[in-house]
Amino acid sequence: RRHKKPQADSVNQELERIQKLQSLLHMLLQIRPMADNMKKTLILEAMDCVVIEIFDVYGRICSAIAKLLIKIQPAAGKSEAVMALKVVKKATSQGEDLALYFEFCKEFGVSNAHEIPKFVRIPEEDIQAIENVINGVHEKEE
Repeated sequence: RRHKKPQADSVNQELERIQKLQSLLHMLLQIRPMADNMKKTLILEAMDCVVIEIFDVYGRICSAIAKLLIKIQPAAGKSEAVMALKVVKKATSQGEDLALYFEFCKEFGVSNAHEIPKFVRIPEEDIQAIENVINGVHEKEE
């Protein structure tokens, strides 16, 4: 009997942590001044802090996903793979939301948003590997 429980627990814990970070990022992306008369120094400084926080949270999401992809592919169960696929797809969609958010911040005058970073894209082969786990397709080594 092989014991996969500790690995599965750590994968599940990591998935939950990533989902919490993604929820936090979603909330941070809701912060945006709506009126032009809000272009005040204090608001611009606050938005600078929000942009820094977004960078930090998104960076933690990306590195957690990178570590997770290494763990999930060889020994994941179907439920972990399904959860991982959701996390990866949400990260992809949040990357697109981030680009729009930084464009908004740049136009608004937030100094930390003047250079819009290239957001990480998850390689298609990693997504395919997770889908293979879900569909029960395993590459056999010969």
